[in-house]
Amino acid sequence: MLDALTADLDDPAQVFAQGFRLTGRLRRRLPELSKVLLYCGFELSSMDKGLVPRVRRDIEAATRVGRFTAGDTDLAVVHDPEPVGDWNAVVRRVPQADQAA
Repeated sequence: MLDALTADLDDPAQVFAQGFRLTGRLRRRLPELSKVLLYCGFELSSMDKGLVPRVRRDIEAATRVGRFTAGDTDLAVVHDPEPVGDWNAVVRRVPQADQAA
């Protein structure tokens, strides 16, 4: 699904950013899935299916073309879910924050 929504983007950094934003907004459409992301956090970083391989691919592509500087892709992948989880936590506490985004 995310690949289809970012297919028209040429810049790997934009692909990553768009995927990040869409994932962060899962709470609106699929609140139960966003709870999984929120509660599983770092456990998701070792998965070989789903969002993690996509995040890894996008970070590596953006690094190759000089848009990102990521010396350690694994470390970058581990840090990626943090803001999504933080955003979901904020929106759960302050639902109107989601309306402003």
